[in-house]
Amino acid sequence: AYTAAELLVENRRFDEAVPYLQDAIARDARFKEAYFKLAGIYMVYGKLPEAKANWIKGSELDSTNVNSAAAYFTAGQLCLKDGEY
Repeated sequence: AYTAAELLVENRRFDEAVPYLQDAIARDARFKEAYFKLAGIYMVYGKLPEAKANWIKGSELDSTNVNSAAAYFTAGQLCLKDGEY
């Protein structure tokens, strides 16, 4: 499912990629890359609460990853925007 989602994202077919990413997460709830990719799609569509939740979840799964640092930063920006300090 994740490989199909990657191809769809590369071709900017974000709406079609979402169910594949959700499926990948359903199959493996610790698949941090799927959370990050899904968060990015939600950002593109302005679905900020969904994006924030996925950035945070992906980061919680591997706090030592470089992607996690960027994800925490982005989630923090969204929290500030929402007045969550």
